[in-house]
Amino acid sequence: AHHHCQASPSSSSHGGAASSSQSVSATTQTASSLASSATSTSSTTSSSGQQPKGAPNPERLRELRMALTQARKDGDMQQLILIAGELREAVTAILGSDASEEDTAGVATAPAPRSPLPPPPPSSPLPLHPTHPASVAAAVSAVEPETEAEAHEAEWEVAEAEKEAEAAKARMEAEQKAAAARAKQAQAEQQAVAAKAAAAAAAAAEAEKQEAAAKAQAEQGEKTARLQAAQQQAAAAEAAKEEAIARAAAAQKQAELELEQQRLARAAAAPPSPPPQAAPPQAQAPPPPPPAPAAPAPPQQQQPPAAAPAAAPQPPPQPASPPQPPPAPAPPPPPPERKEDAVVLMNSAQQQNKLFITVPSVPKANEPCTLFVRCNMSNALDGHAEDARLNISSNDWRLPVEPSKDCPVDGDGCMRLMPLDRVALGDTSNGLDSNWRQAKFVIPKEAYGLSFALTARGNWDNNNGEDYRVDVAGDMDKETYVILEQQRADHKRELEQQAEDRRDVEGIVNNMLHNDIGSWRDGASCSGSPSENGAAAPWEVSPCPAACGETVTVRYSKASSSLAAASNVFLNAGMNNWRDDSNITKLPMQNDPSKPGYVMASFRVPAGTVCVNFVLSDGGSTYDNNNGRDYKIAVGTYEGDLSANNKALRSDLVEQMMYERAEGRRIRREEEEKRHKERAQRREAKKQRALEVIRRQQKHVMYAEPAQASAGQKVTIHYNPENTELNGAETVWITGGFNNWEHTSRFGPLAMTRDSALHYASTIDVPSDAFRVDFVFSDVKQGDGRYDNRGGFDWHLEVQGSTKTDKPLHVVHIAVEMAPICKVGGLGDVVTSLGRAVKELGHNVEVVLPKYNFLSYSPLLGAMEWDSTFRYNNTDIHVHKCIVEGLQCFFVESGGGHFSQDAVYMGNADAGRFDFFCGAALEFLASTARNPDIIHCHDWSTAPVAPIYWNHFNAGGLNNPRICFTIHNLDFGQAAVGGAAMQSQVFTTVSPSYAGEISGHPAVAPHLGKFHGVINGIDPDIWDPSNDQFLPLNYDENNVMEGKAAAKNALRERFGLRGDVSCPIIGVVTRLTAQKGIHLIKHAAHKTMERGGQFVLLGSAPDPKIQGDFNSLSGSIGGDMAGFCFSYDEPLSHLIYAGCDMILVPSMFEPCGLTQMIAMRYGSVPVVRGTGGLRDTVFDCDFDRARAAWEVHGASDPDEEEGTNGYSFGGTDDGALDSALNRAIDHWYSEHGGGTWADLVKRVVSQDWSWNRPALQYVELYRSARKG
Repeated sequence: AHHHCQASPSSSSHGGAASSSQSVSATTQTASSLASSATSTSSTTSSSGQQPKGAPNPERLRELRMALTQARKDGDMQQLILIAGELREAVTAILGSDASEEDTAGVATAPAPRSPLPPPPPSSPLPLHPTHPASVAAAVSAVEPETEAEAHEAEWEVAEAEKEAEAAKARMEAEQKAAAARAKQAQAEQQAVAAKAAAAAAAAAEAEKQEAAAKAQAEQGEKTARLQAAQQQAAAAEAAKEEAIARAAAAQKQAELELEQQRLARAAAAPPSPPPQAAPPQAQAPPPPPPAPAAPAPPQQQQPPAAAPAAAPQPPPQPASPPQPPPAPAPPPPPPERKEDAVVLMNSAQQQNKLFITVPSVPKANEPCTLFVRCNMSNALDGHAEDARLNISSNDWRLPVEPSKDCPVDGDGCMRLMPLDRVALGDTSNGLDSNWRQAKFVIPKEAYGLSFALTARGNWDNNNGEDYRVDVAGDMDKETYVILEQQRADHKRELEQQAEDRRDVEGIVNNMLHNDIGSWRDGASCSGSPSENGAAAPWEVSPCPAACGETVTVRYSKASSSLAAASNVFLNAGMNNWRDDSNITKLPMQNDPSKPGYVMASFRVPAGTVCVNFVLSDGGSTYDNNNGRDYKIAVGTYEGDLSANNKALRSDLVEQMMYERAEGRRIRREEEEKRHKERAQRREAKKQRALEVIRRQQKHVMYAEPAQASAGQKVTIHYNPENTELNGAETVWITGGFNNWEHTSRFGPLAMTRDSALHYASTIDVPSDAFRVDFVFSDVKQGDGRYDNRGGFDWHLEVQGSTKTDKPLHVVHIAVEMAPICKVGGLGDVVTSLGRAVKELGHNVEVVLPKYNFLSYSPLLGAMEWDSTFRYNNTDIHVHKCIVEGLQCFFVESGGGHFSQDAVYMGNADAGRFDFFCGAALEFLASTARNPDIIHCHDWSTAPVAPIYWNHFNAGGLNNPRICFTIHNLDFGQAAVGGAAMQSQVFTTVSPSYAGEISGHPAVAPHLGKFHGVINGIDPDIWDPSNDQFLPLNYDENNVMEGKAAAKNALRERFGLRGDVSCPIIGVVTRLTAQKGIHLIKHAAHKTMERGGQFVLLGSAPDPKIQGDFNSLSGSIGGDMAGFCFSYDEPLSHLIYAGCDMILVPSMFEPCGLTQMIAMRYGSVPVVRGTGGLRDTVFDCDFDRARAAWEVHGASDPDEEEGTNGYSFGGTDDGALDSALNRAIDHWYSEHGGGTWADLVKRVVSQDWSWNRPALQYVELYRSARKG
């Protein structure tokens, strides 16, 4: 008890210390306590109940053994030695001082086995003083045998511990010597590394010398070959220098790492620090420990009560416990977040003329925020602060914010901006002017940014269409939120689809159960009919009718069946007319002991079974299936309602059909994802190919070194004026800027130096924040002279590594057509496809259209949402919005009924209708403060946009846009076209050749300087034979011949054409008008049949006379070699493009034409008249090889890359058509559909006639318009 009390204070102190400290400290404390106990026990001072000096103490022995075990476990050798010494003293006290010398010397003997305790001896008849020698001797001699055995064990443990300590000491000394050796070796290695580093530095210096020498040699060289060689040498020297420096750095780093490892090894090998020494006794003894419960003394030690001394002597002062490490300090609480002073921020904003501030200045997700707005800094709010309102949301308008309770919200969702709460802000707010307003709200937890716009009395301030934006601090970012939002939407759609599937499936199953189950039992019986000769039935079942859950037995007369010779017979059974594969079983049949010649098998009827179907077999290919009708057993009775059996069947069927639908969706989804990935890869490859063609076409005029310019580096531009406007120039100047000419830095005019017989060169410094270099060439420094600005596009170099990125353009198309929702001709295709292609390049594209009446119930549109309402020309206008083909579309609805008809075009009224639409569309942009970069209008129908904008809107708030106008067909509205050409910044038409054909027209000729021909493209996602649902076999360039053969057979079946002839099919898909060359189409039909080919036509004529002529043609030659379809049939058009060998397009004029490009996309060879866009896209196999190589591949040598893709003619008569058509048919027949014809088909199907290149050209035109 005494020892326990002494140990308690130490063992309980600093309970919060780290566990590793606790382990070492506990051992130290235990040893100290035990040492104190030993001192106390050996003291000559004794009180009642204490043992005399030298008396054996079994309790202390046990505690010391436990401490010794703990020290060995902890590996604390120093503590182990200390405790071992104490334990040896305790053992000596118990066993006597005459312990053997070998024990004393530390040679351990095995512990003696414990003996049973003898009965206690009688007590001494006379009491003796505890210090009397006789008492001590009695105490020593009265040791219990068990205690003596423990002492022997302890003696052996002490010896083992001392041996371990000696061994540990030897190991420590060896490790110290090894560490010293390693340190010495590390020092030597460090010196070696330093030597290597010095050598590397010397090599780097030598490399620098070589680089300098190479540069000097390059500067002295005058010829191109010597210059290039010097540059290569300099590059090699630079690489050697960098490699040497890298080697030196790596060597230094390796040396540092090895030194650190050695330091750690030495630290681990060093002996532990000795424990703190006990403090000397204090002058005054500490108070005695609290009394412990008395422990019964052994009988041998019981003494009669003795007279107590006058004053009980106090125990001597105990040595103080070793000092403990202070508890680890708790981490300081985070400093309270400093509350931002809104008044200070507003005063600062006043001085800097800022429009708004937020408090906190960096809003945090899931926390309140206050927006302070200074109304006089906004044109929309100035003077109307009392009516100011706020339209705010988060995450790019995807996630609404929650207004505070004291912030009023109007019916349209806008918050009212309230006067400042000057009471809450305090007296310091008195210095703020009266223009400040505020709104309070809570930011959503998943917000990454705020977007807002301001409004008052119908006027809007949305930061010139960019919205005001504030970043939000939190765990969310835009990319993560978009992914999360998409996942949630996908999950919601999946749940909705599952719910819809379940409703559908349950309805199907219910109908099936009520209407069809009765028919499942048709033909069911309990046995086969016996034969006429009285023989037994060939099969029978019992019990019959069977019940679900019941075991039935089928008996079969093997001897009288087709399986009589079979050694084994198997019963193949299924349920409900074999509808559930999981319940189909194959059971071996055994001989029936009760019926000779019969075999039998038993099985349990599953729940939900209406009938059991079975056949019998020999286990191989021989079956008895009741002559193809199978055998059938009825189960239960059918009363037309859902009995218990049928309810189980209903549940089974519903779950099975749900699984099949889900599995089907999963498979389709995986297939679609795979197709989408493959299509994206092909599309990206073609985009890169388009860029490569552009670079190859430019390289003969301009190229750069390095080819990819880098921000913050130099780039050398090389220019060859020979094939440009500057041909023959003796001096060439370069003038340029950066970032679409918007960067503050410019260069030039710089005189370029001639660096070869053909090229001039100039080196410029690219700023670190430049993402594009823009430049032009001239033969004069400035003023009048010749300039090469690449036809108005300017020359550009893309820059990598810029600290800034290109700002996306905001483009708004104003048009009266858009595919597929309101398409009449090619204009609608261009609006959709060009818009999508420019959006894919990273720009913001929107479309404004009239809201025709038929759009209200169009199946091609999703649900429209209201966007805005305003008045224009004394008419109420309501604008609705919807996403169409991935583009944000706005639909202008007129309260005056301008678009209430069910057609796009209405004849003579169209000019007035569309003029009104143009003005209303511009008013929509102004009233919603959209202010785009480009307004793109199309053809005569929206040509008025250009003059209306400049005359009525540009001077107001809608002052940012520039106008791009496209002529799709100059045959209509020429006066309106001329006005748009004059007032647009750039105007285009749909092919370079058509641009040349109409360049002399009075509407165009005065403005040729800003007129460009850009070929249209087709949408590769809409016209895609690898993913076309209307084809019998999807294909791409890898299996095009197989796919086209399947489509050819399907096309013949559709038109009823002969399939037993080997001949080409020539097709026509067109409107039957004079422009399309209808006289040549008729001639082509006869010529094709004359050459043994087949002819198909899909189209109709708006002119009844023309339609009548083609009806007569169909009646005269239509049959098994020619087919005609005079109606709109989208699926058939896809089949014609794929199934025909050639597509004929004999137009008299064709601004662009999509038919020939779609035909090539499907591997059909075009035969065209070379006009307009037909000439720009079809290159004759016999006469256009050089032009094809250049236009398709950017190659100057046609033998390098073949680009021809069809046959063309120039005249308008039958003979001109025959010259091309005969060559194409001859080619087909000569190769029998293979050989070089197959090469031609594979070539045309792989060519890219998408919007890849045209979209890049339009973006450059848009930027050119912005520059102007």
